[in-house]
Amino acid sequence: MEWLWLVVALLVVLGMLGMVLPLLPGVPLLFGGLLLAAWLDDFSRVSALTMGVIGIVAALAWLVDLLASLLTARSAGASKLALWGTLAGALLGLAGGVPGLIIGTVLG
Repeated sequence: MEWLWLVVALLVVLGMLGMVLPLLPGVPLLFGGLLLAAWLDDFSRVSALTMGVIGIVAALAWLVDLLASLLTARSAGASKLALWGTLAGALLGLAGGVPGLIIGTVLG
């Protein structure tokens, strides 16, 4: 079980790096690390309700980040096909978890 705490630390660190590195999805990684930590601790320090609220905020932050990326690409002159490809890749990548999100966005 102790190795799962290493996974938590890795997810949180990658999430924090993802806040400044454009290739890493910072918000989903950070939320995943926090959710795993709360689950490992049997939600004794952080309730499931609190994690639900954090999850909603994380989803909104991810949506704003995705829309900001699309608007930035659009203002830089990307074609509509490129914008749709990026959006489709990111949404389809969600099914593959964190690796799918990264790979889907890049391939899209």
